[in-house]
Amino acid sequence: MTTKNPSSFLSPATQIVVQSTSFCNLDCSYCYLPNRASDKRITWETINLLLRYLESTNLLSQEVEIRWHAGEPLIVPFDFYEYCVQRIAELYGGSRTFKHSIQTNATLIDRSLAERISNLGISIGVSLDGPEALHDRHRRYRSAVGSFKAVMKGIDELHRHKVPFEIISVITRATISDHGGFYAFLESTLATKLGLNFEETEGLNAASWGPSDLVRLKQFAHELYDQSTRGTLKIREFEILERLIYAKNGAQRDLQNVCGSILALSSNGDVATYSPEFLGLQHAKWPTFAMARVNEAADSLVFNYSLLEKMQGEIEKGVEDCMNSCRYYSVCGGGRPINKLFENNLFASTETTECQLRIKLLTQVVVEAMEQMTLKTAVAPK
Repeated sequence: MTTKNPSSFLSPATQIVVQSTSFCNLDCSYCYLPNRASDKRITWETINLLLRYLESTNLLSQEVEIRWHAGEPLIVPFDFYEYCVQRIAELYGGSRTFKHSIQTNATLIDRSLAERISNLGISIGVSLDGPEALHDRHRRYRSAVGSFKAVMKGIDELHRHKVPFEIISVITRATISDHGGFYAFLESTLATKLGLNFEETEGLNAASWGPSDLVRLKQFAHELYDQSTRGTLKIREFEILERLIYAKNGAQRDLQNVCGSILALSSNGDVATYSPEFLGLQHAKWPTFAMARVNEAADSLVFNYSLLEKMQGEIEKGVEDCMNSCRYYSVCGGGRPINKLFENNLFASTETTECQLRIKLLTQVVVEAMEQMTLKTAVAPK
């Protein structure tokens, strides 16, 4: 990297993950985020400065998703989101399309808030791990009281105001140990889609999946795939894999290893790229992952070029190694940097447990199901 012009090595941003606050009213046992008790909140000025810089350097895609995420975004008064959505449209809309989404635990959604969400037209993702006993095993308040009942009240209000929502569920050993009603329950919520996040090793959370777990997980995934083909609730991971398996345009990079495609902005103005989970994390070899910082006083974005150059070089080496060594590259796209680092202690590495679960195991399930369907069709009486 010989230049100090960010537009020469950053791809245009397609997704900006904004950490409204790192504070969360829950204390989920598998959460990787630090500083969940900090009440610092992001300002419009910080967001605006980043967007203005990206626009001036042609680093905003024509379609951009602003994903309000991190701690519990709805801790922040909803007036803030109404103002930001309006101002972003006014200042940067033009020929560019912005989509806004909030990932929430839904415990704070009451009738008034659901109505305002409906009026704003913002997309909602709800974190819900399954039926009550399964959900409350990990997703509790600091008092150790489960959050399930509050989540379901929030979902009821979303339904009352005709707000569509997706669900993200964290898959743990508990999920695959007692999964009889998992899909049926989540289908009953009338969510528009289900996303599966496997418990991972990153940040403050360490997860380990043994060989016996993988056998049970594959059986669970087969059942989920079968249920999703017959049911109304479609599963994000299966849809993505089906599309990639049938694709004829070759392998595509995972956006989490494309420098600049995903940006994450913290409440203190730090900017990270690659995996958005890097925001606020540290590692023995990487005391920070902030490639830049919004400096409101100087009205500028200050880059850490040496950090970004080092990260980019090592991540590219890891992607190249994946491409040259793994037959799943066409559906993986080179793996996710955060998992490589926190599992293997190196960006320039290949297989992780995360890719064993999210890519290899689920791809096997989809392909095997496709083969079974083809076989049934071939032997069916005519």
